[in-house]
Amino acid sequence: MESMLDKEQLKKVLAQLKKAVKKARQDGKKVFNVVFLCRKGRHRSICVSRFARWCLERDGYEIPIIENTSSYLDETWDELCTSCKLCRSRMSERKEVVRRRVLNLWDAKI
Repeated sequence: MESMLDKEQLKKVLAQLKKAVKKARQDGKKVFNVVFLCRKGRHRSICVSRFARWCLERDGYEIPIIENTSSYLDETWDELCTSCKLCRSRMSERKEVVRRRVLNLWDAKI
């Protein structure tokens, strides 16, 4: 997750999400869906979906359903892929730092 913070791809995704949220709000929509797709669902899509959740929740949105169809995740998933040792070993100590950096990106004019 930490390695995704400096990727231009993340900034683009957050900017697209921000634009979609703004449009949904302007259109008076109370409910909208966000979908992240990738080939395996092990790293990037999991990571970006978590980042999006942090941003939307901080802005007051309720996220009632998170559905992941990846075979790499199990029912105990708590923000990290369950098969990646790097995620499991490092994120427990770095999670809040990463979270703050994501929210700073979200608040920036991206």
